[in-house]
Amino acid sequence: MTVIERLSLELSNKEYLTQAEYIQFLTENNLISTDIYNKEIMQKQLLCIIFTPFCKCASQYFYQQ
Repeated sequence: MTVIERLSLELSNKEYLTQAEYIQFLTENNLISTDIYNKEIMQKQLLCIIFTPFCKCASQYFYQQ
């Protein structure tokens, strides 16, 4: 399983952001989307990325009101 596939799985296969945005967040956290996911060395970085879509969606929701 690749890093981008694992990220998708962690997000319940829902696309909160575009694929390009996910890849950008992975890159910013020193992860390469096409690498094979290794839980022992990548989990912490991946978990940090998981919160990003929720924060972005929440901020968009509050600013629309």
